[in-house]
Amino acid sequence: MKKLRKAIIIIVIIIVVILLIGILVLRRVSSETREVVEVDTTDHWGAIRGSLGYPSEEIPALGICAVIVGGTEEYCTYEMLEDDDLTYGLGYEIEVPPGDYNVYSYLVDSDSDTGGALDDYKAYYSKFVTCGMDISCTSHKALKVSVERNTTENGIDPIDWYNF
Repeated sequence: MKKLRKAIIIIVIIIVVILLIGILVLRRVSSETREVVEVDTTDHWGAIRGSLGYPSEEIPALGICAVIVGGTEEYCTYEMLEDDDLTYGLGYEIEVPPGDYNVYSYLVDSDSDTGGALDDYKAYYSKFVTCGMDISCTSHKALKVSVERNTTENGIDPIDWYNF
């Protein structure tokens, strides 16, 4: 009986020592190896949505692009959405990775599937747009649109066709 009790006590002591050593080793593992690294896929992108306009009786075929601020990477769409909630009944939505963007629209060749530009003229979402396009607002500077993961930035209307 004494031998059994000694054996149990020794086994318990060995288990406690192993657990203590394990805890000490895990404390020394850097926190970076325990963090979950998220892979950014289009499932985690955000979106930019707004109304379209053009200074004429009709809105022609437009391409809409979001370009990364300070970069050259662009995300574009040539699909114009119809919705009564949009200012002139037409708008767009572009899915983009999280980041800061300038958004512009431009005239496209309506016979082109790739959105070929008819000229180099672009209408940006600018300070002029947020001022209500009033003549007293003289700034036509493109505004930065910040997009976060899984969010939609609404009311981004690239309709400043007066930025000569």
